[in-house]
Amino acid sequence: EISALSHLLSHSTSLSYTQLFTTDMPHFRPLMLLANRLSSIQSILSFERWEGYHHFEDEKGIGRVAMLSTFLGMNLGANAVLFLLFKLVQLGLIIIPPTETTSSSTTIQSLLHCFLSIESNTLQLALQWTVYSIFLCLFHLGEYFSTCIYNPSVTTSDSFMINQSKAYTAAALISWVEFAIRIFFFPQNNSTRMFHVGIFLVILGQTCRTLAMVTCGESFNHYIQRDKKDNHELVTKGM
Repeated sequence: EISALSHLLSHSTSLSYTQLFTTDMPHFRPLMLLANRLSSIQSILSFERWEGYHHFEDEKGIGRVAMLSTFLGMNLGANAVLFLLFKLVQLGLIIIPPTETTSSSTTIQSLLHCFLSIESNTLQLALQWTVYSIFLCLFHLGEYFSTCIYNPSVTTSDSFMINQSKAYTAAALISWVEFAIRIFFFPQNNSTRMFHVGIFLVILGQTCRTLAMVTCGESFNHYIQRDKKDNHELVTKGM
């Protein structure tokens, strides 16, 4: 099939990739289905289905900014609360009372008991997920606010960098699936030492990136520039 793919690519330049994988190489049809799903997700992130809504159909619309910032803020707050809850349980500062099958016990109490009595390895992974989600939200919010403060002329809803590329979306989705498999099936395969090393590297990398954006100011852009702006300056110092 690899030889057939090379032959078709070299002799059928007018053949689209969709036709190639669906007609000549049926084993790649699942990949095409996944690619189509990814395109659908990317179109949602890019607000391509909001035509007719003035503040949403354009990347500079305040509706987009409001929706994305609200989503990131709610996600950040929810995961911060969950992190605090998981950490307090880990430290033994929240005592889980025994369940009582009496008429006074409520469904909420039963759910809370099940939620807080998960196994220690699973609890650690759940805590790590909240930390990841917090840093992810802070990254996207930081991208927007850094651009908004130090490079306001190019600030749009795309400055959140949520819809930056299909590759980024695919990498995020694959990492979430991988983590879900690990937390449900292999919770014992975890290293808290590597987790703490990862936190240090994330903080270091994000600090360097933000300082670089601040140093460049108006000369920074999230996208490759092909034409020189009037206010562009070559930055030769700083981060």
